[in-house]
Amino acid sequence: DEKQGDYHRFPAAQKQYMEWAEQKKAWILENDLVVIRNHDSIDQIMDFGISAALGKVLGFGPGDILRQEKYYTVYKMGPIKAGIFAKKISKTLAEFGQPGLGFYGDENRLIQSIGVGTGNASDPMQFAHMDPDMYLVINDAFRTWSHGEFATDSGKPMAIIDHGTSEEHGMRLLQQHLRTKFPEMDIVHLEQGCSYKWIVP
Repeated sequence: DEKQGDYHRFPAAQKQYMEWAEQKKAWILENDLVVIRNHDSIDQIMDFGISAALGKVLGFGPGDILRQEKYYTVYKMGPIKAGIFAKKISKTLAEFGQPGLGFYGDENRLIQSIGVGTGNASDPMQFAHMDPDMYLVINDAFRTWSHGEFATDSGKPMAIIDHGTSEEHGMRLLQQHLRTKFPEMDIVHLEQGCSYKWIVP
């Protein structure tokens, strides 16, 4: 896709992007592969999709749901301090290569609910009307200059995780589901998890 991201607006960036894209395309054709880009569809399945899978890996189930829309779910919990719960999230998601998480807002605020989005949709302002005490946000939907400042000024807790991390458990569950539906097929899940490396001193 030549209009991927903002590359089409900047000729030098577009040229570099397309050179790599052509190499990928050549590799796909050489290996007789078919790529079906279907990743956002599973986001919309409320009881099986990415939001539900992320909630499940964090220890929530259907009985914990306070409010739910197509891409967003608010789970009940606590009461617990936001900073303590953020540490629990971080410990759980370490399995997916997420070595820590960003945090904005008041660590000492007592929370009794958390709002979870999906990789496709996780802008905290889009589900503010669902009124979670804390937001779990995906990094490519979070903007420090607006969301971060709002959280800092208001104290509203927001924890930020990687897009790949948020979808990993959902992809594992999808593999299991497809294996039961198509037992004659060899269905392989390629692990991704956190999509970047965490470098510390």
